[in-house]
Amino acid sequence: MRILFVFIADIEMSVLHTKNVNRTNAERVARPTILEVVSDCDARADLTAASDVRFGLGGVFETHLARMGDSCPPVVGHNDIHWISGDGVSLQADLASLFARVPLDVVHTHRADDLAIVGAAAREAGVPALVHTICGEIASADSLKVDRLKELVDMHGAVLVAPSFDVACRLGDVENVAIVPRSVDCTRYQPGSPAKARQKTGLPEEPRVIGCASPAANLESLFQAVARLEPDVHIALFGPASPGAVERRLIRELDLEERVHVLGGWALPELIHQAIDIYYHGPSDDCSPRPVLAAQACGKPVVAASPTEANFLCPHTGHLLPAQFQPGLAGALNQALSVSPTLTARSFVEKNWNLSSSIGIYESVLRAAVQNGLGERDSGNDATAGTAG
Repeated sequence: MRILFVFIADIEMSVLHTKNVNRTNAERVARPTILEVVSDCDARADLTAASDVRFGLGGVFETHLARMGDSCPPVVGHNDIHWISGDGVSLQADLASLFARVPLDVVHTHRADDLAIVGAAAREAGVPALVHTICGEIASADSLKVDRLKELVDMHGAVLVAPSFDVACRLGDVENVAIVPRSVDCTRYQPGSPAKARQKTGLPEEPRVIGCASPAANLESLFQAVARLEPDVHIALFGPASPGAVERRLIRELDLEERVHVLGGWALPELIHQAIDIYYHGPSDDCSPRPVLAAQACGKPVVAASPTEANFLCPHTGHLLPAQFQPGLAGALNQALSVSPTLTARSFVEKNWNLSSSIGIYESVLRAAVQNGLGERDSGNDATAGTAG
């Protein structure tokens, strides 16, 4: 049966390959085939816009998702979701194999670390367009990181997408950077039954729960603050918020073993946002974190530390802590936990950061990138043919 499954999958890929090869440029621009590239952790914790872009464009594009990581097996039964080993030894070969199986019109990356090797593989495979969405971390990156990103963009001819004009300004050539505001799918992230969500995620039913997807390096302050709160306040960690040896030792020292729940990369992160009472985002390089918007779309109050941008927080239910935030963290969390459930935060996201208002911009940017890429390739082929003649 396994051999039969692989054989059928190979036939499907062969048909897809033939279908794409025979398409005219006009047909490819009208309905491009796009590959969203993300880390496996980002895909499961929904820490980038890749999933929203993929589903938002599903009606007009052929959409695929490549998840790069070491901890998860391939996604069985989904020909449009591809798992790629994050091992540096095999990554280039895995990418080349994927690009050979799925003829693509555009590859879309979301992390600067992925741009170098993915861009090289896309260029080698003859993919017409490479688009890179700049993470919010570039807003606070040093000049060396910014220069490195510029080098990669020039090297691979990538089209840049920035979440704001200020971020685009850091790259200098603003006219060649498309501005697509950060957004979240409000049809996916919406209020739901906390009790049902806790049953599905394994969180205890009674306690008040603080959700957190901040990097592990910033968890110590959260643990120390929660230790000062009532015993019924728990923490749900997900995404990259996975405590290491130092953090686990602190959990034991503060007697929080029964109050800290590590969920890891979760397949349906919207359930976590429905299950928690509030969301906390510690200081990180990403000044416009996606989980902040997702939590608020589910109606949850948010406590965030600088350098999170204030305009991502609902003015009525959000609390922004200063750089020296630790002394006031416990009080801010306690205050947020006392806020009654309200749709104010969701209304704020629907009005200002809804995917429905930005997906059309993405569609235009991606189509233009494919059209330009196909045009440049055809011009290059004509020039080569003229020289040969």
